[in-house]
Amino acid sequence: LKSISATVEQDTKIRDQLRLQSEQQNEIVMLEGQVTQEFEVLEEKIKDNSFLLSSHGEAHVRVTKEDPVSPLDILSNNVRRKHLDAEDEVSRSNTDLSTIQIQLSEKKALITSHMQRLQNLQYRANQLNREGGGVQKIGSIIRAIIRQDDNPSPQLIHANAKPQDVLAYLTDQINECNAMDDKPEQVKRIIKRLKKMVKTSAACPCCTREFQNEQELDVFFNRMNELGDEDVSELMTSQKSQQIAPMLQKYETWRKSVSEHMNEHLEYTRLLADTTEVEQLIEKDGNSEVKDLEAELQSAQSKVNEKKEVASELQQLLTAVNGIQD
Repeated sequence: LKSISATVEQDTKIRDQLRLQSEQQNEIVMLEGQVTQEFEVLEEKIKDNSFLLSSHGEAHVRVTKEDPVSPLDILSNNVRRKHLDAEDEVSRSNTDLSTIQIQLSEKKALITSHMQRLQNLQYRANQLNREGGGVQKIGSIIRAIIRQDDNPSPQLIHANAKPQDVLAYLTDQINECNAMDDKPEQVKRIIKRLKKMVKTSAACPCCTREFQNEQELDVFFNRMNELGDEDVSELMTSQKSQQIAPMLQKYETWRKSVSEHMNEHLEYTRLLADTTEVEQLIEKDGNSEVKDLEAELQSAQSKVNEKKEVASELQQLLTAVNGIQD
C-alpha cells in the first residue's frame, strides 16, 4: 500500500506538472497568436501610411517580430526632425511672403502718390493753358509771327519756340524797324555834316571827286538843302514811316504781351516736363515693378502653401507613427 500510495502521489505530481506545462504552453501559444495578430496590425498600419512614408523618404522602415520597437523609434525621431525642419521652412517662407507684401504695398502707395501728383500737375497745366490765358496768347503770337514774316529765324521761331527766344526775336525786329525809320532830325544832322565837309575840302563827301567850279558847288549845296527840307526831301517822306509804324507797333504789342505772360508759359513748359516724368515713373513702377512684385508674391504664396502642405503631411505622419508606437 505504501508503494502504491507513493506511486499515486508521484503520478499526481507528474500530472500536475504536466497540467501546468500544458497551461503554460497554451498561454505561450495564445501569446504567440496575440503577437502575430498585433504584428499583422502593425504591418497593416505601416502599409496604410506607406504613401506618406514614401513621400518623405521613410519607405525603407522595416519591423520584425523580434524587434518591432527600434525601427519605430528611429522612424519617429526622423519624422519628428523633418516636421520641425518643415515648420522652420514654413516660417521662413512666411517671412519672405511678408517682405514682398510690404514691398508691393509700398510700391502701390508710391504709385498712388504719383497719380495724385500727376492729377495736380495736369490741373495746374489746364489752368495755365485756359482759353485766353497767357500760354495760348504766346502761342497765337508765335503763329502770327510765322504767318507774317517770310523767314522769322526758323532756328528760334517755330511752333514750340521758347518765349525768351520769341522775346529776343521781337526785340531785334523792333530795333531794325527803328533803324529803318529815319527821323528828320537825324537826316538834317547828316546833311549838315556833309555840307561842312565840302566847305573844308571842296570835294564830294561821297565819291571824293573835287568840284571843278562854283556852279558844281551850288548844285551840291542846293541838293543838300532839298534833302534837308522836310517838305520835299525823299529821305523824310511819310510813306516809309507809314509802312514801318504799323509793323513796329505790332512788334511792340507782341513783345509786351510775351513779356507779361512769359512766367506763365515757363511754368506751363515746366509742368509739361514734370508731367512726362511722372507718367514715366507710373509706367515704370506700375507696369514693370508692380507686375514683377505681384509675380513674386504669387510665387511666394505658392511656396508657402507647398511648405504648409509638407508640414501638415509630416504632422499627420508623426501622429500616425506615435499611434503605431502606442
